[in-house]
Amino acid sequence: MKWLLPIGMLILIYFIVDEAEKTTDLSSCDPTCQVYVSRVIDGDTFVVSSGSRIRISGYDAPELGEAGGYQAKSCLTNSIEGKRIRISLQGRDYYNRHVATVLSHRVTC
Repeated sequence: MKWLLPIGMLILIYFIVDEAEKTTDLSSCDPTCQVYVSRVIDGDTFVVSSGSRIRISGYDAPELGEAGGYQAKSCLTNSIEGKRIRISLQGRDYYNRHVATVLSHRVTC
């Protein structure tokens, strides 16, 4: 029974460190930073762990209701969701999303 407490503490520390590594404040991007992609919205937009939406610069994927929209989302999901990627922020778009260039991850479909 004595060993349960140390093992429990190690597991707790692992999860705390793991979550801290996933959280990135976009204000630290100067001009690039690593972010953890928590989910993909569509073929050219994703959400990072801080909750910010990122639109991929220079890429216009079909919308979900258009032909190829779900395939584009599936491609981006398989490529970056749940992974750390490096981005370079370019500004904001009409919908106030961050616009960024993805620098460190290859999307292949």
